[in-house]
Parts: sequence; structure tokens; C-alpha cells
Amino acid sequence: MASDHTIDADLVAELLPFFIDDVIERLGTVEEMVVRFSRETEVKPDSFELLRHVHSIKGAAASFGFPTIALIAHHLEDYIIATGNFRESAVEGILEHVQAIARIVESRRDPGSDEGRRVLKSLPDFHPSPALRRTAAQKTVLFIGPRNIQLRLMEPEIRATGFRLVALSNSFQGIESAIRTRPDLILISNIIDILDGVDVARMIRVCEMTQSIPLIVVASKLDAEPVGARLRRQGGGILVVRKGEDFAADFAKALVALDVV
Repeated sequence: MASDHTIDADLVAELLPFFIDDVIERLGTVEEMVVRFSRETEVKPDSFELLRHVHSIKGAAASFGFPTIALIAHHLEDYIIATGNFRESAVEGILEHVQAIARIVESRRDPGSDEGRRVLKSLPDFHPSPALRRTAAQKTVLFIGPRNIQLRLMEPEIRATGFRLVALSNSFQGIESAIRTRPDLILISNIIDILDGVDVARMIRVCEMTQSIPLIVVASKLDAEPVGARLRRQGGGILVVRKGEDFAADFAKALVALDVV
């Protein structure tokens, strides 16, 4: 009798052509909507219908063996919302994401971690202007934690140091992204979801592929010392940065201490 794993693999293989066709159709719809929205100034960039198509691609991609597509689609969701408009530069950035997904779909295989990382590095940042286009030399910060007011307050300080920011609110997705994309620095909120910042930092640090990536846990002023004590019990090497008014100074010191800049 075939194992459950074999049955699942056979089912995925059988449904793969339908997934490919669905992604191609949705990409065409996204492209058409974006071009149309660029001519309709009253349309908001967080259009539910537009984001629904991108989210559907992201949700199915990993199940069908295309984790790079899932990461690009996730980045595209954030990009659409963060750009805040459908001006020409924003439309160009969105279409770059669409084309990157289309190339992978046409090849019928995921490019793998190294090539997938290169593809992600080639995509424009959340503020698409010629001066801020990402280059191969630009460093990336992966933030794992809630997309809330604290992230919005920290974001200008992070970008001011020349980093490109990628944010994931789910702890497990954040760990997977860290392994697949290997960013230059990882910021982890102490409060996330089922795992806290120390747990996530520990899991990233023990993984061979990510153990050398500099890690910072961001905590409130009240929690900073207890979080630091927990991290020291894990062997040290992971810094704590305080949120709020202390963030800018703490973050600058951490970058120097970790030799990131």
C-alpha cells in the first residue's frame, strides 16, 4: 500500500499544471489591474481584489514546491501597501515582482535557496526610486515581529543606515525566510506569536545555515534586562535593543558591536 507521503506527492504532481495555469492567470490579472489603477487616481493601493490575487499565489506556492514564489509574493504584498500609490515608479516595481514570479513559473521549478536569494536581492525596495533601488551590495535587515506602530517608528532608523527592510509577522515564516534568504541582519521582536523573540533567535542561531547571521532582539525598556539574561543563558552573542526613544542609540551601538556596518 502506498504511503501517505507518496499519495500526497502524487496528488501535488497531478495538480501542479492547474497551479501553474492559476498563477499565470492571476499574474495577468494583477498586471492588468495595476496598469488600469495607474490611470485611476482615486483607487487605493491596498485594493482588496488586487491583494487577494497576490495572497492566493503566496498561499499555494509553498505547497506546490515553489517557496521562492511564496517569498516574492509576500514581498509584493508589502510592497503594494508600502508604496502607497500607483505612480509610474511604483507600477514598474510591482511589475518587476510579477515578472520574477512569471519566470519561475515558466521554468516549472523553484530556483533554490541561492538563486532565490539573488532574485529577491534584485527586486526593488518598498520605496521605488532610482536612488533607492536595491543593489547587490545593499544589506538587508529581516524584521520578525508584528507590523505595528513600533515597526513604523523603527523603520526610518533602519533605512537611514542604508539597509533594505523586509518584515514578516509570523515567527515560523520568519525563520524559514532567514534560512532561505540569509539576510545580513535579523531583528526580532520579543513579542511575536506562539514563539517569543528569544525562542526565535535561539532557533535561528542553532541552524547551521544561519548561525553566523547577526541577531538582535527588540524589547521594551521594562523587558530588556530579563530578555538579555535569557539570551546570555543561551550562550550570548545576541544583542538586545530597546524600543521607543532608546531605539536609535541602541541600534547604532548594536550595529557597531556586531560589525554590521
